[in-house]
Amino acid sequence: MAKFLQVEEQETIIIIDRNSDTARLYSSDTRFRNRFRKLYSDKQVKTYKQDGETIAEEYEVDKRLITFRSAVPKARVLSEEEKQELRERLERMREAKVG
Repeated sequence: MAKFLQVEEQETIIIIDRNSDTARLYSSDTRFRNRFRKLYSDKQVKTYKQDGETIAEEYEVDKRLITFRSAVPKARVLSEEEKQELRERLERMREAKVG
């Protein structure tokens, strides 16, 4: 049976050295481990195990792949009129595509 660290113990660490072109990504958080595995499977450099089960992974990637956002996008709030206009526009697009 797979063993996981408790959610409170899971972490992700990004190390970027100014004198290098690479960044090291360490994660014991299953969400990020899955994402890193899909994106960087050929970049994995170390696997951390406990009782034979993988509990963390480390990757080395080009540091240009690491970006930061300045803000979380705000949810768009639409009036009923705007929603109706979008529905009509979508319907016109669908008709044009089929017709």
